[in-house]
Order: sequence, then C-alpha cells, then structure tokens
Amino acid sequence: MTSPELRNRYGQPDMERFTVRPGITLTVEYGSDGLACQMVIEAPRPMIPNQEFEADSLLSEDDVTQILDEVVPLGTRGAGPRPLGDFQSSSNVVFFEGYENVTISHATHDCASLKPKCEARATVTFTRKSCASLAK
Repeated sequence: MTSPELRNRYGQPDMERFTVRPGITLTVEYGSDGLACQMVIEAPRPMIPNQEFEADSLLSEDDVTQILDEVVPLGTRGAGPRPLGDFQSSSNVVFFEGYENVTISHATHDCASLKPKCEARATVTFTRKSCASLAK
C-alpha cells in the first residue's frame, strides 16, 4: 500500500520517519495536538533492529547539532540549557540538556579511532501537556 492509501484508510500517522541527510533519519512521534512530541535523530535502521553495533551507524556531532538547530531552533527551546545529568556504560555516555520546552538527550560513543565526537542518537522530548501521555 502507498502512503496516501494508508492515510485515506486510517487517517494521519502518529509517527513518521524522514531522511534528513544521507545516512541520517529523523523519526517523529506526534501528540494529540498534531505537533511533534518526540524526535529521534539516528542512522537509518530497519523497523525490527538487530542488536549488532556498526561503526557506520555513528553520526558526527556537527551533523546532529545542525539538525537539532533545524527541528528545534534555540528560540523555541525556552530557557536553558541546564544539565540534567548523564550516565555511562562501558564506552557509551548519555547526557541530558533541559530547556523550558524540551529535553534533549545525546547518546555518544567513544569512537576516537573511528570519528571525532560522534553520536549514536539524539532524542528530543517536548514538555507540552499533549505530550504527557507519550512519556509513560
């Protein structure tokens, strides 16, 4: 089935995935108000992901920052940033930035030998009321 056929049958999707750069996707989940509630920036992956880590699936910090600035410009984030903490597991680190309207998390990987400053994924979570049910 095509996207228009599915939309005609079932209505607007509550989630979509876009290719925003070669080798980089943006998956968006919408709230009841039709606006984005959660966004994930990462390398393309199948709908049913495998568990293998691939060095090619890492993104440059610069690319992630540019895409974040496109989809959540600084002026829309609200007051901040304020660090919300981080945690580390082996060579992976996840750190969180809190703003008035969004929380942004960065999942990084120690990949100095592969690429400088690389990320596996960045996640944006909006704090609007219509997004509260998605956070559960």
